[in-house]
Amino acid sequence: MRDALQAFQPDVIHGILNETIVNAGLAALHLGGTRLVGRWGSLPPGQNRQVSQRADDNNLYLQSAYRDLIARHPNAHFYSNATEATQAYETWLGQPKNTFSTIYNGIEADKFAFDPAARADIRTSLGIDPDTVVIGTAFRFTEEKRPFKWLE
Repeated sequence: MRDALQAFQPDVIHGILNETIVNAGLAALHLGGTRLVGRWGSLPPGQNRQVSQRADDNNLYLQSAYRDLIARHPNAHFYSNATEATQAYETWLGQPKNTFSTIYNGIEADKFAFDPAARADIRTSLGIDPDTVVIGTAFRFTEEKRPFKWLE
């Protein structure tokens, strides 16, 4: 990876999830002026979820690695798609409030324009009454995803 990045000389290295972000950060440090962007997928390790002993042991390593990256990499930027996760990482890493960003997931709403005929066809095919309220989403239905927050 080091040789490929050295040859390519990217302006930005983007990592998703903890271990990948740390590895991307090490590569960015090696390259010098390369900007590091890291995106967290949920809360910091061990918070609001049951983890394995291996993951719990990894918690201290990740915390130290992130703190080192923050201290040594002026071009590093970290974000999450949820305010609660962003704030939890700030607390976990001992960083001031608003150090990291929240960038919410989004969709191009006009690609999902309301089509009454398609709605009726789908409801009929699924045996759903035309007046029944239907709510849908796609996510892992676990505590750290905060399903009741979504329902609010």
